[in-house]
Amino acid sequence: MNETFDAPSMNEMYNQAIEDGWLWEEYMMTNQMSQSMDPMIQELMPIISGFIVFFNIFMLISFLLKAWGIYNINRKLGEPYPWLAWIPFIQMYSFVKAGGKNGLWVLWMILWFMFFIIPGLIIYIIIAHGVSKRTGRGVWSTLGIFFFDFIMLPVIWYKLKEKTNQNSEMNTESKIEGVEL
Repeated sequence: MNETFDAPSMNEMYNQAIEDGWLWEEYMMTNQMSQSMDPMIQELMPIISGFIVFFNIFMLISFLLKAWGIYNINRKLGEPYPWLAWIPFIQMYSFVKAGGKNGLWVLWMILWFMFFIIPGLIIYIIIAHGVSKRTGRGVWSTLGIFFFDFIMLPVIWYKLKEKTNQNSEMNTESKIEGVEL
């Protein structure tokens, strides 16, 4: 009577119970573990992640355009250290210097934006108008800088570059005319 009895393992017993239909709820719970999200959310995830990627690319391009515009405007205006426009938070200092204000305006702008949004916006408009005036532009450029600074600052630099090129051409023509006389 030496019979050996091989007891089934827990996994075998569990699988047998599932096959026999005893643990239908358990089977459904383990099968849905891979699908723990709502199906509607699963359908929206590619759209949401695509929006996040698009938004990040847009923000990177707008930062680069704004930095390029501030850098070139500061370079044309003869401000020291125009390369500060490429450093993200120090870019505000470079923008304030392009507006003809001192560095304390950065502190004022940050403090007012932290506590009250309206005075911070007013300070930003004052600085944007300073940039417009120093580059020979008007109120429309100020509004352009306020709403679309990543577009308007490179445009102002390009117009400033054209203006200086025209002035230099006129000076060389007058010098040539003066020599010819």
